[in-house]
Amino acid sequence: MWRTAENLWQARASLVAFVKVADNSIYYPAIQTSCQILITRKERFAKTAVGWILRDISKHNESFVQHFIDENIKTFSTESLKNAIKYFSKDIKNQYVKILKELDNKSVQ
Repeated sequence: MWRTAENLWQARASLVAFVKVADNSIYYPAIQTSCQILITRKERFAKTAVGWILRDISKHNESFVQHFIDENIKTFSTESLKNAIKYFSKDIKNQYVKILKELDNKSVQ
């Protein structure tokens, strides 16, 4: 499976291929599985791929994206979170950014 490939770019390609079908929920289980794997990787571009696909999905299914973020926020980078919530309301964006900052502050202490 590409999503579990050691090579970052091959793993990232497991999500990029879904950008054109982000409006079709039939692909969401595969997207979710790839996102769950890539968001835990340390590489910046693994995390940004997750943010980008979630951003595109949020145009069609915001609740799917919110659920994914709620379940995995500890592993998001600020950049990937901001990409994922780009089209959310200002209030929801602020809530998620605040949660991530609080988590980051706790991990530093």
